[in-house]
Amino acid sequence: TTLNNIGGVYNNIGGYVKALEYYHRCERIQATALGESHPDYASTLNNIAGVYDNQGEYMKALEYYHRCECIQATALGESHPSYANTLNNIATVYLKKGEYVKALEYYHSCERIQATALGESHPDYASTLNNIAGVYDNQGEYMKALEYYHRCECIQATALGESHPDYANTLNNIATVYLKKGEYVKALEYYHSCERIQATALGESHPDYATTLNNIGGVYNNIGGYVKALEYYHRCERIQAT
Repeated sequence: TTLNNIGGVYNNIGGYVKALEYYHRCERIQATALGESHPDYASTLNNIAGVYDNQGEYMKALEYYHRCECIQATALGESHPSYANTLNNIATVYLKKGEYVKALEYYHSCERIQATALGESHPDYASTLNNIAGVYDNQGEYMKALEYYHRCECIQATALGESHPDYANTLNNIATVYLKKGEYVKALEYYHSCERIQATALGESHPDYATTLNNIGGVYNNIGGYVKALEYYHRCERIQAT
């Protein structure tokens, strides 16, 4: 456990080589002490995969995530939330690799498990809907993206509240899809809602707030509102300068 904790700290601070050193030491000990079918051993494999993912070594990440998946399927069962979380992690790696069909396959499997194990009002279920929407967005399937983003939005509004940063992030995602569809009025509506929440929840000096201002500036620029565009771009610039 201590080796695993040390590995976790190194991972958090970006010390990936040291993180892997400690996680692999933990893995070797658990393989002998607990056996390679134990849930804690699977959890360490998941941690190792996460470091490789952070390093951009996606094939190694998938190797360890899939090993974790196989163990959890037997040790915990395929209806367990931890198994669903591993499927989510695998899907995310496929998304980063641009393998959208595989990403959707794993995200949808995760979604089905979470719907039963956690319920469709749970924030983690909402997060998976957000991830699915992101894949559809990347594929240019904007109507499907909006369908899943709006489902996520509704759950988060109740489960987290409309002043939560995660809810604001979903509004930002929705706005971006409307922007891509050329629906500028809707894009501004959602970006401004995001802006108001972030101003309170994060503060007006936060990088995410600055990004939202930049996004709003981009919409005004697209519709020829150049004075407003400059206003928001300059506000973004001042925050980023500090």
